[in-house]
Amino acid sequence: MLIGAASAFAAQVETLPSMLLRKGCADPWLFRHDGKFYLAQTGASKVRVLEADTLSGLAATDCTQSIAYDSASDPLVKQLGYAGVNGTWSPEIHHFTDADFPGHSSWYMFLALRDSAPGDARHVKSVVLKSLSGDPAGPYGHPVTGEKFSSQLVLDKNGKPYADWAVGQSALVIRTGAWKGVYALYVTEKGRGTRDFYQEIRIARLKTPWQLASESGLVTVPTQFWETVGASRTAYRDPEKKKSAPYFPRVVEGATAVYGDKGDVYLIYSGSGYWTNYGLGQLTWTGEDPLKTTSWTKFEFNPIFTVANKRGKHLPGLDLQGPGHASFFRDDADKRFLVYHAYPYNASKSAKEVDGERLAPGAKGKRRHAYVEPYRIDYGEWNGTGWGVFHIGVNDNTHPAASDTQISYTVKKKVKGLKD
Repeated sequence: MLIGAASAFAAQVETLPSMLLRKGCADPWLFRHDGKFYLAQTGASKVRVLEADTLSGLAATDCTQSIAYDSASDPLVKQLGYAGVNGTWSPEIHHFTDADFPGHSSWYMFLALRDSAPGDARHVKSVVLKSLSGDPAGPYGHPVTGEKFSSQLVLDKNGKPYADWAVGQSALVIRTGAWKGVYALYVTEKGRGTRDFYQEIRIARLKTPWQLASESGLVTVPTQFWETVGASRTAYRDPEKKKSAPYFPRVVEGATAVYGDKGDVYLIYSGSGYWTNYGLGQLTWTGEDPLKTTSWTKFEFNPIFTVANKRGKHLPGLDLQGPGHASFFRDDADKRFLVYHAYPYNASKSAKEVDGERLAPGAKGKRRHAYVEPYRIDYGEWNGTGWGVFHIGVNDNTHPAASDTQISYTVKKKVKGLKD
């Protein structure tokens, strides 16, 4: 560096005092852009996008500010016949270029809206909004009309509203090759209210950020034990016996595309019920048609991040439950991190305080919090279709660290008086 009048950037190591990033932060979507961190999370009726220069800044940001979307001002809610919205689920923010979608370069928010009337999740619709400011913090509105807080229903390939139950939309971008394009990843379900209930992760090519260009293909359904056992059974109403009966939730959801260093592409997804021993699993793209199930190889030794043993029982000494629904980012030194949510949990045999809550033995907290830990991809391990297996966590042992663990990361900051 040479001394001069201009400003330049210098790398600086920052420390997050605790890997507990924010309390009450479910489905955290954290990303880095133009020297800033941005964080969105699931809310009851609003989505806020927090913005800060550091992770500590995100932790301290006033959550009553930065409203990026407010369902109370969305005309679509009434058009759907909703009594209101009791869940803005899984907000994700993605930037698409003109190369991705000609004429539609901008930041977009994927979101699911849940009707408040039924008291359950039977009525959920996936929508898309566009940043009206050109900034990832928004505010967001209709991608065609530009009306603030107005959302656009996801459309099928024929331009009609997507008919099936769908949540958790994300994006997969393939930049080169025969399968070049942008794809939507999302979750559907089968058999709600029956013992045959299960979820599935599906994929479809996108024509625009809000319209599909193809029929959907199936990525995966629950097939491994950890995806099906949960930690408790959930009652359903048996229509023949006219009484409630138990079943174990079979869940796969929250798929996020993560890109390796060698052209490799992964889907990191969540399995089992989020209120149980939720965890993270790995799927690897084979390089073939992404709309085909055979093009996604499920890692034999999933889960890659969990608090449970192979029998689905909570491991001693781990004071979190249900780590999952992760988002991924790199710091300015290219080190990899993920942000996931989990419940505080008392794994001891006596009552104690965990992350600010007094919990009885074997009890979990009332809310999910967001936690930050590093991860790496081990290219010396075989994933079933190639080399590359995710190792998640400070301790590199597939389990969360203690929530008071410090996290160090690198950011580049402007330094006055320096130039290259």
